[in-house]
Amino acid sequence: MNYEPHVNPKEVDDSISMASVKSILINILAAFFRVIDFIGNAIRSNLLGFVLCCIIGTGIGYLYYLMHPKVLKTEMIVYPNDLTRKDYSQIIKNLNRVVQANAPEELSKELNISLEDASHINWIEAFAINDDPLIKDTSTKLNQPFKIQLQLSKVSNVAKLENSLLTYLNNNYYSKLLVENQRKIYLDKLHFIEHEQLMLDSLKTKYNSSLSNSNLPATFYNNALNPADIYVQSNSLANQKEAISRYLNIQSQPIVLIDGFKIPNEFNSIAMKVYLLSGLVIGLVAGLIFSLLAALRKKIL
Repeated sequence: MNYEPHVNPKEVDDSISMASVKSILINILAAFFRVIDFIGNAIRSNLLGFVLCCIIGTGIGYLYYLMHPKVLKTEMIVYPNDLTRKDYSQIIKNLNRVVQANAPEELSKELNISLEDASHINWIEAFAINDDPLIKDTSTKLNQPFKIQLQLSKVSNVAKLENSLLTYLNNNYYSKLLVENQRKIYLDKLHFIEHEQLMLDSLKTKYNSSLSNSNLPATFYNNALNPADIYVQSNSLANQKEAISRYLNIQSQPIVLIDGFKIPNEFNSIAMKVYLLSGLVIGLVAGLIFSLLAALRKKIL
């Protein structure tokens, strides 16, 4: 009587499954390495054509870089007196939308510049002093300087552009309303201070005159008047007048120029290495296709 060992069907199934998976993986890897080997042999057998394709591709990338129009960039630094930098970044962003819409007629009207100058502007953007885009700024502080950058396609009258842009920002309806209201308040306050100073000067004159004609000692003051208070009040009014005069002379505009536009710097919007790398990649692909086609042609023939 023959004895047959008992075999668990699950073990047989597992054994067959693992072997099949292993065989499939080996076949896939073998096919992959055969393809790699075929590509390597194709490149080696057509190395000159492959290298030429790479050189030609890189050369085309360099030529395109030379032919690609360069642009000009300039910037000015301004000091806002009434709104936050975030507010002004939104105003400038809205103006830049007109530029991006390729509407030089509208831009010419907004900035009061010639149509030719308007057509040379590629974009207008606002940046913090450290060159971070202001559109991401979350600060609510006032009186923080920022930069306004212009990208131009051709050298324009930058002084005219500077004045036009400042006028545009200073004529913003809300900013203008705030400034005019504040200016009116300060002018009224200045008039009051000047009137009070005249009265104090008159009072000081009368007091000194009465003191010189009086027999009272110089250190005696009655409850009606302490001359020290007159000078304290006079000094306080002088300080207030100085602050108001500073505002009226320097800060009475929404935007004040710190440093204006300079002669624009020429630069290419895309670096040369990007063009060269793009050309090299195209050359590599073209060289690979050429080598594979040449190798296949030899096999077929």
